[in-house]
Amino acid sequence: MKFRCVLYCLFLVSSLSSQTLIRGTITDKKAGQAVDAATVSLYALRCNRILAYTQSDEKGEYQIVYNGKQDSLTLAVAGFNLKKVVKDIANESQTIDFVVGDEVISIKEVIVVAPKINESGDTLNYNVERFKDETDRTLKDVLRKMPGIQVLDNGMILYQNNPINRFYIEDMDLLKDRYGIATNNLNPNDIATVQVLQKHQPVKALKDYEPSSDAAINLKLKKSAKGVVLATAQLGAGASPLLSSNELVGMYFSKKIQDLAVYKGDNSGRDVTGELNSLYSLEPEVRNLDLLHVLKPALPAVSQQRYLFNDAHIGTVNHLQALKNHYTLSTNVHYAYDEPKRENSTETDYYLPGDSSLKIRECNFSRLYQNRMDANVELNANTDDFYLKDRIKAEGRWDKENGRIFTGDSIREHLDNPIYGLSNQFEWVKTDELHMFKVTSFAGYKDMSQTLEVSPVLYDGILPSATSEMAWMKQKARMKDFTAANSFTYGRKGAVVQNYSLDFNVRIQHLKSNLLLVDNTVETAGGDSLSNDLKRESYEWKLHLAHSFTLGSNMNFHLFCPVRYLLVRERDNAAGGKTHASHYLFVEPFLVLEQRISAYLSSSLNYSFSQEVSGIEEAYTGSVMTSYRELLRNDGIRDRQKQHTLWWILDYKSPFSSMFGSFTTYYTHTRSRLLSEYLYEGILMRKSTLQHPNNIQSLFSDLVIGKDLDAIKSSFSLKADYRYNRSLQILQGMISGYRSHAVSLGGLFHAKLNRKVIFDYKIRGTWNKSLFQESGLPVAPVCLLSQRLSFNWLPVKELIAGLSCEHFYNDAIRSGSRNMWFADLNLSYTLKAVEFRLDYTNLFNTRRYVSTVFNETGRYYIEYDLRPGEILFRVRFKLL
Repeated sequence: MKFRCVLYCLFLVSSLSSQTLIRGTITDKKAGQAVDAATVSLYALRCNRILAYTQSDEKGEYQIVYNGKQDSLTLAVAGFNLKKVVKDIANESQTIDFVVGDEVISIKEVIVVAPKINESGDTLNYNVERFKDETDRTLKDVLRKMPGIQVLDNGMILYQNNPINRFYIEDMDLLKDRYGIATNNLNPNDIATVQVLQKHQPVKALKDYEPSSDAAINLKLKKSAKGVVLATAQLGAGASPLLSSNELVGMYFSKKIQDLAVYKGDNSGRDVTGELNSLYSLEPEVRNLDLLHVLKPALPAVSQQRYLFNDAHIGTVNHLQALKNHYTLSTNVHYAYDEPKRENSTETDYYLPGDSSLKIRECNFSRLYQNRMDANVELNANTDDFYLKDRIKAEGRWDKENGRIFTGDSIREHLDNPIYGLSNQFEWVKTDELHMFKVTSFAGYKDMSQTLEVSPVLYDGILPSATSEMAWMKQKARMKDFTAANSFTYGRKGAVVQNYSLDFNVRIQHLKSNLLLVDNTVETAGGDSLSNDLKRESYEWKLHLAHSFTLGSNMNFHLFCPVRYLLVRERDNAAGGKTHASHYLFVEPFLVLEQRISAYLSSSLNYSFSQEVSGIEEAYTGSVMTSYRELLRNDGIRDRQKQHTLWWILDYKSPFSSMFGSFTTYYTHTRSRLLSEYLYEGILMRKSTLQHPNNIQSLFSDLVIGKDLDAIKSSFSLKADYRYNRSLQILQGMISGYRSHAVSLGGLFHAKLNRKVIFDYKIRGTWNKSLFQESGLPVAPVCLLSQRLSFNWLPVKELIAGLSCEHFYNDAIRSGSRNMWFADLNLSYTLKAVEFRLDYTNLFNTRRYVSTVFNETGRYYIEYDLRPGEILFRVRFKLL
C-alpha cells in the first residue's frame, strides 16, 4: 500500500502539464522609475475572462504563471492613475516589459473600498479594518478570521497549516519567539495591515543559498500608533470564589526604538502565563530532562478556563534599539508565577494478557508552584550581504509541587524541581555575487536538580526497614548538561546552488540519582541497585552536502546529504566505573521536489531518512522512583532507530477570491530494536526491555480549507484529518500487534448577520478505535463531539450583549450522562475610552467533567473538578 502511495504522489507531480511563465518590469514613462502595485492581468484573447493576475513589487517586477492550452493571450497592465496598456501575446514563456504613463481621471464622487487581501510578489496583505468587528479586543481575535491563517490554543500561528518562522512589528523582530505577547495585547484598532511574508528566509544574505518554504508575519501599524506611547490598564474583581483580573500594558513603536511591557495578574482560570510560550525554536538548546514527577492524569478536553484553578502573575519587558550601520540591540526579560491546583478522580484499566486487566482507582489533589524567569540580550545586523547575531540567554526555574493521593491509603508527594541555564549563540554570514561564508557556534549549560519525597514507605522489599511510621522515601536526581554546536559553511551560486558545511558537536551529560529512606531525619541509601552515577559524552562530526537547482521554469529540486560520525562514551561509576564506547556512521539523505502548478496551486514532495541512538534517559541501569508508583530502570541495552519519512504538501491560494487550502499527508516507518514492557506488582510499575524488532508505521493526512465570504460578511474554515498507527506492544510478557485509527472533522463559521448581530460557531468530532491483535483484546471505538455557539447582540454602538453555549459528547462514558453543557453570558459597555465588562461564566454551574481515554496501554476514566459559576466585573481604560 505504501509503495502505491509513493508512486501515486510521484506520478501526480511529474505528470502535470507544462506551464507558461511570463515576467517583466513596469516603469514610469516620465521618470523611468519602477512602478509598484500595478495590476497585471492575463486574459483569453480579446475576452474579459481573467485567467491569472498579480501585482508588481517594489522593484516594478512581476511574474505570472499560466497553465492552459490557449494559443494566444492578452496581457494588460492597469492601476490607479495609470493608463491601461494591453498587449496580445503568444502562449509561451517570455519576458515582456511595460512602460506606462499617467492618466487623469475626472470623477464626481467615488467610494474607495480597500480589498481585504492583496498580493504583491511573495507578500500577502490582509486589511485589518476589513476583517475586524466590534467584538475583537486583541490581534489574535482578528487573525482567527483571516483565511489561510490559524491560531492554535497555545498561541502558535500557522499559515497554510505550517508554523510561521518569524513575527515582526514594522519589520523589526522585537519579541523573538514569544510573539504571543503581541497577539494577546496589541489592539487591532492600532494595526493597519497584517502581512504574510511567504518563503521567508530570516537571514537576508542567505536568501539565494538556503531558500525557505516557511512564512513570517509582519505587522504594519497605523500612523496614529507610531512614535507615541500607548498604555492601557484593567482592573477586575469577582466572586465565587474571590476573583481578580488586573493588567497593565505599555508600548512604543518608532523607526529606531520599540518597547513593549506587560504585567498581568489573574485567578479566574485564564492562562495568562501562556502568553510567554516559546512558539518557535531560535537556536539549538539544552533540553530539560524531567525524570521525576507528581502523577497526574491527562488534561480534560474542554476550555482551559473551565478547569484551571490558578493564581497567575506575569511580567515582561521587551526593548529594541536600532544602532548605526544596520545593527540592532534587543533585550527581553520574562517572569511568570502561577499556582495551578487540580482535583480529580481516576480509574485506570491496564491491559493484561487475555481478557484480564489491572484496575487502579485514585483520588488526586495537587498544587504546583511555578516560578520561572529568563532574559536574553541580542546584537544583530541583517543586510543583503552581511549577517551577524550574538545572543546571550540566562534562565531559571524554581518549581515546587505538592500532591496527595487516596487509593485506600493516603499518600503524600512533594517535588522540588529547580533548573538553571546559560547559553550563547553566534552566527556570522558574508556573501558576494557568487560566494557565501557562514560560521555558527552555540554553547549552553544547564543544571537540573529534582527531589521527590513520598510517604509512607511503599517499597519495603528494596529499602531498609523503617523504625518509625513517619518515615518516607526520597528520590534525588541531578543532571548536568553541556552542549556545543559549531559549523562552517561555504556556498556557491550558479546553475546549481551548492552548500558545503562541516560541523562539530559535543554533548557532555552527568546524571546522578539515589533513592533514600528518611527515618527520624536520618537518610539511608538503598544500595547500588537504587543509584546511578552515569557520565555520557557524545562527539559528532558532520559533513553536510546541499545542492539546489531548477527544473524548467516552475520546478525546484533540493538534495541534502549529511554524513555524520558519532562517538558515544559512557561511564557508569555506580556499576564498576567501566567506560563503554560506541561508534556510528550515519548517511541521512533528504530530498525536496517543489513545483508551482499554477498561480494558485503549488506542490512539495519530500523524503528523509534519519537515524538516532538512545540518549541518557535510556542508559541508566539503577532504579529510579519517577513517581509514587513507578520504579523504572533500563537494562543497559542501547537502541538504534532508523526512520523513513515521506510527505506531500499541496497548497491552494487565491487572494482574489479569499480562498486558501492545504492538504498534507505524512507516512513514517520507524525501525527499532527494542520493546519496552511495564510490569505491575499491585499498583507499582516496573520497566523492562526486550530485544525484539519493532516496526512502527504511521500515516497522517490533514486537509484545511479557509474562505472569506465578503458578500454576506462571513467566513468559514474546515479541517479534516486521519491518523493510523501500527506497532508492537508487550502486555505482561506477551507480544501483541497494536493498531489505531482516528478520524477527525471540524470547522469554524463566523458571520455578521447584520449591524446588530454577530454569530460564531465551532464544531469538532473525533472517532478513534484501537485493536490488539494476538492478545484478542478489542477496544470499543470512541466518538467525541465538541461544539460552541456564540451570539453577540449590539442594540446600540456602545453596548454588546453576548451569550455562548458549549456542548461535549463522549460515548465511552458507561455510567452517567454522555452529554455536558456549559453556558456563559457577557455584557460590555464602552463610554468614551473606558470599557466596562461583566462576565458570568458557567451559568449551569456544571461542577464535574467526565472523560474516557484509550491508548495502547489501557483505558483511563477520569473525573475532574470544574470551576463553579462565577461573576467577574472588569474595567479597561487608556492611560495614554
